[in-house]
Amino acid sequence: NMKQILKIHQGIMIMWARSVVRSILGRWPKSLKLSPVQFGCCSTTEYFSLLDFLLKGHTAEQCKQTLHSIIRNGKLTEVLQLASVASQCMREVSVGMETIDI
Repeated sequence: NMKQILKIHQGIMIMWARSVVRSILGRWPKSLKLSPVQFGCCSTTEYFSLLDFLLKGHTAEQCKQTLHSIIRNGKLTEVLQLASVASQCMREVSVGMETIDI
């Protein structure tokens, strides 16, 4: 079925694009600062969601390399905001898990 083939092709393209962007972020030059605006993100939450999406399905080492680059090349205020959003998401997941366990 052509519709199924197109969906599979789209999925492969998305996986490839995630891999390419993650690789670029992991090798980002130290001389250039990273900013959520460069990725079309209007908020720190959008930036966090984008990074979460990009890092899914990659090895721990690849994720570590990418996150190191983001921390090293990001503006301090943006990195701190990103860490705050990540902490909030972890708390929400933790509370959700506690609610399920009850």
